[in-house]
Parts: sequence; structure tokens; C-alpha cells
Amino acid sequence: MEQGAIVCHAGVLGKVYEWNHFDPIKDIPNGVCLTGFYSNYPNAKTIQDIFSFMEKHHLSPIIGASYDFADIRSACIALDEGKVNGKIIVRVE
Repeated sequence: MEQGAIVCHAGVLGKVYEWNHFDPIKDIPNGVCLTGFYSNYPNAKTIQDIFSFMEKHHLSPIIGASYDFADIRSACIALDEGKVNGKIIVRVE
């Protein structure tokens, strides 16, 4: 991680505040911006603000894998096993 980078701590699930012994407060170096996002019940403005910020700063999410909803089991297994490097997308028709 380089100085000037932006890291977003997007949430904590199941009251687990440390992931594989990674503590963002201890492990993110000085000079890196740590931000957070509380994603429960976002409204349309919050979502639009996120997309506007991403567009303004030429950001795009890292998509690690995509699954159809019919294959949700495989998506959950990949998530649980840490096999995907990036966001997991589940397509719902």
C-alpha cells in the first residue's frame, strides 16, 4: 500500500473485528486514508454519491467472480473459502 492510497473499511460481519489477524488500524500504514461505509439501508442519494465519487476519481471495483443466482451455493462456498480476489457478483434476473 502506497502513501496517498484510500482504503475503505466496508463493514464487520458476525462481530469479527479482525480478519486473518489483519487489523486495519494497526496494519494500514501512515499516509493512507482509511474511510468507512455503513451499508445498512442506503438510500438512492447514498448510492448515487458512491457512483459519482467513483466516476470522479476514475475508480472501478475489482470483480473477482460472477455467478448466476441459481449458482448462489458456489458463490457462498467461494466466499467462505477465500478463493476470490475481489468482489463477488451475483446476477439476479
